[in-house]
Amino acid sequence: AARQAAISGSEPSDSIRVVNALLTQMDKLKAWPNVIILTTSNITTAIDIAFVDRADIKAYVGPPTLQARYEILRSCIDELFRVGILTYPQV
Repeated sequence: AARQAAISGSEPSDSIRVVNALLTQMDKLKAWPNVIILTTSNITTAIDIAFVDRADIKAYVGPPTLQARYEILRSCIDELFRVGILTYPQV
């Protein structure tokens, strides 16, 4: 979205240069058939259209279910206990 915002004058020129540099480097990677670029975003409305145009596959993955969110949180807490960052209270 940096270049679109540049048109309206609300985006610093540094961010425009960053987007242009990223797009240029992505174009250079086309010469390498064994390279995959995987990206994610939770602000899909702010992605530069030129970036989206370069994507071969675009897939929307919705938010996890309530059960999946619970499992993610539970597994993270279990890992914190496993490595000793969290401990059970001494009784």
